[in-house]
Amino acid sequence: MAYGGAGVPLPGAVMAGAPAFDEPYLQGQLQAKLGRKEFVTPDALATHPAARVVGVLRRCWRARSMGELAAEMGNFLTEVIYDGPFVLLQRKGQMRLWMWAAGLLGDWDFEPEAVTVTPLGSRSLVSFPAHAALFPHRSLWVPATLLLPGRVEARVDVTACVIEWVMCRPHNIPLPPALPRAAAGAALAALPHALEPLWSSAPVWPWLGEHFYEDKRKGVVRPVPGTAAAADTTAMGDASYDAVIDFAAPASRGLFFRAQRAAASAAETAEAARARASAAAKDAASAAEAARARAAAAAKDITNRAAATVGGAADAAKAAARGGFESAAAAVGMA
Repeated sequence: MAYGGAGVPLPGAVMAGAPAFDEPYLQGQLQAKLGRKEFVTPDALATHPAARVVGVLRRCWRARSMGELAAEMGNFLTEVIYDGPFVLLQRKGQMRLWMWAAGLLGDWDFEPEAVTVTPLGSRSLVSFPAHAALFPHRSLWVPATLLLPGRVEARVDVTACVIEWVMCRPHNIPLPPALPRAAAGAALAALPHALEPLWSSAPVWPWLGEHFYEDKRKGVVRPVPGTAAAADTTAMGDASYDAVIDFAAPASRGLFFRAQRAAASAAETAEAARARASAAAKDAASAAEAARARAAAAAKDITNRAAATVGGAADAAKAAARGGFESAAAAVGMA
């Protein structure tokens, strides 16, 4: 594979049929089209446009909370590629979760050295070696962490096109093949990202010092130190902000919301069944009360009728006895 002066492979279709004496010409044309490399010293970086790229990466590297990382996600495409030493990812939501998980180990920072800027048409490729440092979290709650050193340093090579590609390599250390890193990325970042709407709803995050998800659910805007005012006033909890931070994959979010709707529908069905059962029980109680009242009225009526019948018979017997007595008395008087 032939390489142009800008360090970019020449198209194989162009070089395959080109005579050997045409190769320098094609390389020159490609270099003239892309532009020449530019080397920026650390002292001149502050006033160079590449400072924005380095600044975005450094803020992501130094972020201590999900809110700080989410404030930087607008600088990347949704399908950004993150090619790290341990994982290979292709979504900015996955990159956000991976960087956040790495931040749980400790505080990260890096100091760039000389920056190389390679124009690529409408894009610029920024690459630089850097001294990276990790300050591990050491806590009395986990005594084993007290054995960790206070600072771990390494030299890394970083290459980035800040909207679509970020690559980080330990200096002069061979990397695992891409397939195991992609598998690790799928297990450690892609799967948690797909399930983010589920585990992020747990109420434990504010107790752990992570208020991002609680603020997002409540629609609270919490200022992020060191970010622009426009990022601070971005509304949380709406579809536009979800798109900026890539809050879970669309398919998984659809499954999540469908599960939510199914659970809500099941709850409504159960509530309706409970209401119907309560109404049926109330109707049965009313029917039983009415039957009891009818039975009591019938019993009272029977009692009244029996009393009336017995009273009538007694009166008739008394009248008959009185008539007989009067008849007997008359007969005695006549005698």
